[in-house]
Amino acid sequence: MEQDRLVFDSSMSNPENMDIQKLVATGVTNASGEATLGNITHGNYTIEVEETETTSRYSEAVLIDSSTLNIEVQPIYSVTVTSNAKNSKVEFIASDKVRRVENTGDNTSVTFTEIPAGEYSITISEETHQTLNSSGVINEPIDLKYSLPKVPKLVQIDSDYESYLLDTAYNYVDIMDNSESVATIDLKSISSISIIDNTVKYSNNELAIKGTLSLHYYD
Repeated sequence: MEQDRLVFDSSMSNPENMDIQKLVATGVTNASGEATLGNITHGNYTIEVEETETTSRYSEAVLIDSSTLNIEVQPIYSVTVTSNAKNSKVEFIASDKVRRVENTGDNTSVTFTEIPAGEYSITISEETHQTLNSSGVINEPIDLKYSLPKVPKLVQIDSDYESYLLDTAYNYVDIMDNSESVATIDLKSISSISIIDNTVKYSNNELAIKGTLSLHYYD
């Protein structure tokens, strides 16, 4: 049975702006993606494919002048982004050029759905970490995992400490004499230092500081 469809623009005051389209055939594709529509004469038509869990909606004006018409429906996928920093802001731009923005929250992950296949770009930012930019190609559901380096910080030391606890949230710290690095400590293996009378001691090392002592943390 044919169905009527009304198509009109924003000016309903003029009946000439209204057009009637008739639904002439429907079908469902098989496992090979083929559908047979009967009693279709050659001519101009609009063909539409409904959105599914794995493909986006398709609509196009076509000229049918043979018994076979090939169309390409764009696949869509889910993309999960995980950051090592809580409450990261994730900006995701897929091949459709739509800017999608989400926050990872406390679980450090966010999932974008109905992402079209193709190239993408991503920016992840969080105030205590360095901003990360990346890009790639989507051709299947993917999980993207990123590790954002922490923003470096400089701490000036002006007192003595028998045992000064280092900030092990970072990977490394440089011991600075004025503005010059005189030693680098791997914070995975050393978590504290001694600072007495302008002398820094850790492990089997001893450093005499001549100027201002500061610690430069970084990843």
